[in-house]
Amino acid sequence: MDDANRVTDPQQFLAGGGDMGALIRATDWAASPLGPPETWPQSLRSALSICLHSTFPTAIYWGEELRLFYNDAWAPIPAERHPWSLGRPGAEVWHDIWDVVGPQFQEVMATGEGFSTFDEMLPMERHGRVHETYWNYSITPIRGEDGAVVGVFNQGHEVTERIFAERRNRFLLALSDHMRTLSDPQAIIAAAAEALGRHLGANRVGYGEVEETARYFTTERNWTDGTVPGREGTHDLAAFGPDVHASLKAGTPLLVPDVAQDPRTNAPETLAAFDAIDTRAAITASLVKDGRMRAALYVHASAPRPWTDRDADLVSEVSERTWAAVERTRAEARLRVSEAHARAATERLQLALDAGAIVGTWVWDVPADIFTADERFARSFDVDPELCRTGLPLEQVMESIHPDDIPHVTNAINDVLGGGGGYGCEYRVRRAGGGWRWVEANGQVSLATDGTPLRFPGVLVDVSERRSTMDALRESEEAMRRLNETLEAQVTERTADRDRMWRLTTDMMLVARFGGTINAVNPAWTSLLGWQQADLIGANLTSFLHPDDVAPTEAELGRLADGVTTFRFENRYRARDGSYRWLSWIAVPDEGLIHAIGRDVTDEKAHREELERTQEALRQSQKLESMGQLTGGVAHDFNNLLTPIIGALDLLQRRSVGGEREQRLVDGALASAERAKVLVQRLLAFARRQPLQAVPVDLETLIGNMIDLVDSTSGPQVRVVMDAAPALPRVKADPNQIEMAILNLAVNARDAMPGGGTLTVSAQPERLDNGNPAGLAAGDYVRLAVADTGIGMDAETLKRAIEPFFSTKGVGRGTGLGLSMVHGLAAQLGGALTIKSRPGVGTVVDLHLPITSEQAEREAEEADMDGGAGAGTVLLVDDEEIVRATTADMLADLGYIVVEADSAEAALRLLDSDTRIDLLVTDHLMPGMTGTELIRELRGRRRDMPALLISGYAENDGVSADLPRLTKPFRRAELAAALLDLAGTTKAKGNMERVKGIEPSS
Repeated sequence: MDDANRVTDPQQFLAGGGDMGALIRATDWAASPLGPPETWPQSLRSALSICLHSTFPTAIYWGEELRLFYNDAWAPIPAERHPWSLGRPGAEVWHDIWDVVGPQFQEVMATGEGFSTFDEMLPMERHGRVHETYWNYSITPIRGEDGAVVGVFNQGHEVTERIFAERRNRFLLALSDHMRTLSDPQAIIAAAAEALGRHLGANRVGYGEVEETARYFTTERNWTDGTVPGREGTHDLAAFGPDVHASLKAGTPLLVPDVAQDPRTNAPETLAAFDAIDTRAAITASLVKDGRMRAALYVHASAPRPWTDRDADLVSEVSERTWAAVERTRAEARLRVSEAHARAATERLQLALDAGAIVGTWVWDVPADIFTADERFARSFDVDPELCRTGLPLEQVMESIHPDDIPHVTNAINDVLGGGGGYGCEYRVRRAGGGWRWVEANGQVSLATDGTPLRFPGVLVDVSERRSTMDALRESEEAMRRLNETLEAQVTERTADRDRMWRLTTDMMLVARFGGTINAVNPAWTSLLGWQQADLIGANLTSFLHPDDVAPTEAELGRLADGVTTFRFENRYRARDGSYRWLSWIAVPDEGLIHAIGRDVTDEKAHREELERTQEALRQSQKLESMGQLTGGVAHDFNNLLTPIIGALDLLQRRSVGGEREQRLVDGALASAERAKVLVQRLLAFARRQPLQAVPVDLETLIGNMIDLVDSTSGPQVRVVMDAAPALPRVKADPNQIEMAILNLAVNARDAMPGGGTLTVSAQPERLDNGNPAGLAAGDYVRLAVADTGIGMDAETLKRAIEPFFSTKGVGRGTGLGLSMVHGLAAQLGGALTIKSRPGVGTVVDLHLPITSEQAEREAEEADMDGGAGAGTVLLVDDEEIVRATTADMLADLGYIVVEADSAEAALRLLDSDTRIDLLVTDHLMPGMTGTELIRELRGRRRDMPALLISGYAENDGVSADLPRLTKPFRRAELAAALLDLAGTTKAKGNMERVKGIEPSS
């Protein structure tokens, strides 16, 4: 068949690939959202072919749902989720770690830029339990035929064992170094127990010794975390059950995650023993030396604890090191005692010799076999002095010698008798009062010409003290020998520890010349930065430094070369993949070289920077709060000042007082007063103290009604776009304040586009999770956004954007309160404001507003504000005379009869009088009783009388939400509308009471 007629297998890209290739080919993909393989795009086919034939753990997450494909090397990673996980969405497969890896995948999908991470902790579920696991992995975007990112390529491997091994080695090295500085056994035990307890998060750790029967265990001191008692004293190991006791005596580490579930410990009597020491989980490492159990180190938890084999190994290692350190200190103590004894014995021997400790003298006439001695000899051996003078049988002298020493003495005498000359021998003789003493016999044998022994004189000296001293010295020498052997072993162990530290520590270690040339590096350079030893040896350290970091100066290196100082510094080193890591170095000089240890502090610096940002945010919050309190008080005073001004100007305007020129002046003054009123409202919004009339708001309709206003305000060079999602949920907000916020943001956006551009007002529903950038509680919100394509803001400007009175528009072009007002409004409504901006790109301001299930109230028909709605007598209460006079004029103009009172107390007297009162209008904040308290008192007396609260005070504290309220400053039309609403509410309340069968109060 020629090439033109050859049929290509549509699944050829799935050929091979081991078990996973076979599994993918056998799967019915037609029933899945991916469709049959022959319909898959070429980008997926190519990526999947590479994945299946890779020997490195590799996975592909495809499409919007990030559906999962992987190769044989990757299959063990999901453990029991394999093969179920094939083809399923990533969020479903990795539900336990998706809050970590999900945003990483989404960032790569959104930006098209790759991502990699090292030693990432993922809390992964395995076999029904969450495990702390660590990974190195990368995420690479896969682009489709149109260039868009359609999936990601994921490669990585687990490094959990390395991380835990490094932690273990650091812990053991630090503990060993600490114990070597201690000379007291109890101090060593306390240090080991505390370090192990804190490392494992245990409740109690202790070490103790076992008596010869290996049954009774005594501990003098325990470390606890404060939640359980120490339980020092002697304990019966047999009480913990035969299995536990046997395991301990055999030296087998005991690991019990839950004493109530372990068959070795769940017998009632054994559980009682564990309950007596407040323990539900334990690890015990017993130390068997010379064939029997001598000590044990135990770790207790007051609740069941899923111990691991790593934990048990660590406890065993700490127990051995504790035993060795304790025995070392005890040997050193014994040696010190022996040396002291030896010195004392030597001193006593010298005193005895100086005092002439002679036992006696003798003369032996050998041919006549007559042995004579002096009186000291007689007293020492308890024999008759007369017999010693006349002649003592030699056999009687020999009877005083220790039986074990007679052969030795006999041989020495025969030797000297046979050859003559000097005689010396040490042996034991019986004391006169009983017991034995050591003596030294010294003599001289004279011979006849034929060699026959003639005369053998001699002297005996008591050397008991000397012998005792010599014995003590020999014991000291033996102890010293054993100590030297122990110290040599410890030196060997420490050398081995240093070798292990060099090989296993995660800290980077190096030896370099003072010029920076590297002589030696440890393996951590490879694990942390990726460089092999061959890449580093002979190279200069400065070639790996970040270009912005400064190497140590020649002067600093000179001081280091002179051994003057220990040099400490931080800098960034380049990894093999081009990234940089922050390292904190300690460098010391030694034999003409620099020995340095570098610790990776990249994450620590990130944490410190995050802490600094948080502290800066706190300072800004405190500054804003202080300014808010100030502006709130100032706004209250301005409201009281503006009320008579706006009220008077409004009446003058309505009555057309004066001529055309005067009317222009009144119109201008009223416009300026209204601008002042808006400025006060902005101050209150910034301070989050403006009284809001929060109702369910349809943002789609509100934005639609404002587009023409925004369009006309923005000018012809700015294109205005509205983008509101259909069926948008309603939000709980003050519609007037929302409109003001949109207008403020639109004006800012217009000013940021001096050459024209696009201004977009949009509203979309959004679901926020915990830890969202807006800092809001998780839940459903609507995001109202105003975006522009203008000049944008740099980082410093963005950081100060919501500060009050901060403006980039120049003098006279803005108050600097626009963004701060919107920020305060959003916070007061239970939402938040966030800003994203880049110079030259534009700015997006987002208002996150909480949604509500309440229905929007039907808009009331506009009332005829010019009509004389007033009817009856109004009791007007206000302590400010000028404000009261202006309000009284407005009420009179509306057709009401006005009775005035300057305090709540005066108003109550009028209410108790015969004066007819139909309506109460009162200020809120007054000396003595407040307006709110006055209305409550009124309701106790005349419940049917309508009442309106008027206040220029910013705070809502002490004001009930159900009280009709009008905020200062106000115009006549606003007062009329409030009174009409009040009349309608009172009428509806009366009708409702009649429906319920309640007669309205009089």
